[in-house]
Amino acid sequence: MRAAVTVACVQAEPAILDRDGTLERVDALTAEAAATGAELVLFPEAFIPCYPSNRWVRHLAAGADPAAKATFARLMREAV
Repeated sequence: MRAAVTVACVQAEPAILDRDGTLERVDALTAEAAATGAELVLFPEAFIPCYPSNRWVRHLAAGADPAAKATFARLMREAV
Protein backbone atom coordinates (compact mmCIF):
# COMPACT_ATOMS: atom_id res chain seq x y z
CA MET A 1 0.00 0.00 0.00
CA ARG A 2 1.27 3.48 -0.82
CA ALA A 3 1.69 6.06 1.90
CA ALA A 4 -0.41 9.21 1.87
CA VAL A 5 1.29 12.43 0.82
CA THR A 6 0.35 15.80 2.28
CA VAL A 7 0.08 18.37 -0.51
CA ALA A 8 -0.17 22.16 -0.25
CA CYS A 9 -1.56 24.26 -3.11
CA VAL A 10 -0.25 27.81 -3.00
CA GLN A 11 -2.45 30.71 -4.03
CA ALA A 12 -0.23 33.78 -3.88
CA GLU A 13 1.09 36.55 -6.08
CA PRO A 14 4.61 36.37 -7.44
CA ALA A 15 6.92 39.36 -7.44
CA ILE A 16 5.76 40.56 -10.85
CA LEU A 17 8.51 40.32 -13.50
CA ASP A 18 11.11 39.70 -10.80
CA ARG A 19 12.52 36.17 -10.93
CA ASP A 20 14.78 36.57 -7.88
CA GLY A 21 12.01 38.15 -5.81
CA THR A 22 9.59 35.42 -6.83
CA LEU A 23 12.10 32.69 -5.98
CA GLU A 24 12.43 34.23 -2.52
CA ARG A 25 8.63 34.04 -2.16
CA VAL A 26 8.66 30.43 -3.38
CA ASP A 27 11.28 29.61 -0.75
CA ALA A 28 9.33 31.31 2.04
CA LEU A 29 5.96 29.85 1.01
CA THR A 30 7.44 26.37 0.61
CA ALA A 31 9.02 26.58 4.07
CA GLU A 32 5.71 27.76 5.53
CA ALA A 33 3.84 24.86 3.91
CA ALA A 34 6.49 22.34 4.98
CA ALA A 35 6.24 23.62 8.56
CA THR A 36 2.57 22.61 8.54
CA GLY A 37 3.37 19.13 7.22
CA ALA A 38 3.29 19.51 3.43
CA GLU A 39 5.55 17.13 1.57
CA LEU A 40 4.67 18.47 -1.87
CA VAL A 41 3.99 22.15 -2.57
CA LEU A 42 2.25 23.20 -5.78
CA PHE A 43 2.40 26.65 -7.34
CA PRO A 44 0.29 28.09 -10.18
CA GLU A 45 1.35 27.64 -13.78
CA ALA A 46 3.88 30.25 -14.89
CA PHE A 47 4.30 31.53 -11.33
CA ILE A 48 7.83 32.61 -12.26
CA PRO A 49 8.00 35.40 -13.40
CA CYS A 50 4.22 35.78 -13.39
CA TYR A 51 1.19 34.58 -15.27
CA PRO A 52 0.42 37.15 -17.95
CA SER A 53 -3.18 37.91 -17.08
CA ASN A 54 -5.65 38.46 -19.85
CA ARG A 55 -6.24 42.12 -19.02
CA TRP A 56 -2.72 43.48 -19.40
CA VAL A 57 -1.51 41.03 -22.05
CA ARG A 58 -4.41 41.84 -24.33
CA HIS A 59 -3.53 45.54 -24.10
CA LEU A 60 0.15 44.91 -24.83
CA ALA A 61 -0.53 42.40 -27.62
CA ALA A 62 -2.75 44.91 -29.40
CA GLY A 63 0.36 47.02 -29.94
CA ALA A 64 -1.25 50.11 -28.45
CA ASP A 65 1.60 50.47 -26.01
CA PRO A 66 5.06 51.21 -27.47
CA ALA A 67 6.56 49.46 -24.45
CA ALA A 68 4.92 46.15 -25.40
CA LYS A 69 8.05 44.61 -26.94
CA ALA A 70 10.16 45.64 -23.97
CA THR A 71 7.60 44.22 -21.54
CA PHE A 72 7.40 40.87 -23.34
CA ALA A 73 11.20 40.78 -23.57
CA ARG A 74 11.39 41.30 -19.80
CA LEU A 75 8.77 38.60 -19.25
CA MET A 76 10.90 36.16 -21.25
CA ARG A 77 14.13 37.27 -19.53
CA GLU A 78 12.66 36.71 -16.06
CA ALA A 79 11.11 33.34 -16.91
CA VAL A 80 12.63 30.07 -15.80
